[in-house]
Amino acid sequence: MRIAVHLISQVGKRPAGIDDNGQGTFEFPDGKTLSGLLAGLSLRTDEPFMALVNGQAIPPSERDSTILMDGDEVTVFPPMEGG
Repeated sequence: MRIAVHLISQVGKRPAGIDDNGQGTFEFPDGKTLSGLLAGLSLRTDEPFMALVNGQAIPPSERDSTILMDGDEVTVFPPMEGG
């Protein structure tokens, strides 16, 4: 299955497969969870970022049980900092 990933305002080293615009498309076997995708991108699953699947926010408590489907779009926003 193919999953599109969008990283918004990613700081630090860009994960493999993500372009300069923070976008990438990945092939995964069926049954991949949101937390598995995030871990595969070297994004810590305990970070307080927001993750959306097809525009719907997925709380951290549901990342392990959210099974991705072919064609899904995952968007990841980092925590806001500053004042």
